[in-house]
Amino acid sequence: QSDATQPKASDLPADLGSIDAVLYAYSLSLIDPWRSAWSATTTLLDSGTRITIADMARPRRGSLLARAGARALTTAGGSDIDAHQWQALEQTCTDVRSQAFWGGHVRVSSGVWPGRPADDR
Repeated sequence: QSDATQPKASDLPADLGSIDAVLYAYSLSLIDPWRSAWSATTTLLDSGTRITIADMARPRRGSLLARAGARALTTAGGSDIDAHQWQALEQTCTDVRSQAFWGGHVRVSSGVWPGRPADDR
């Protein structure tokens, strides 16, 4: 078990090797501060790692009742649907692909981590 805002290489299995992919599935919207989790995770990655974020945003389409219900349920569940975590991925990764679903309520973005210079690790 580990703190998502402060993951360490020592938290990973010794025989893991390199990390090929990272999937944040409806998790960053629950982590406060999510930017710490994002930054800490990316320090563990080599260039070429695929990162995918599936998370929630305020619905832009659909009935008023459906939009209000989505906002109420995400708030009750502790999600920050205004954080737009995928923007960090879109701003830093290459080969980015993004898609919105359910009237914009669900956002999936995926990209390839470009890596950091060795001095930054």
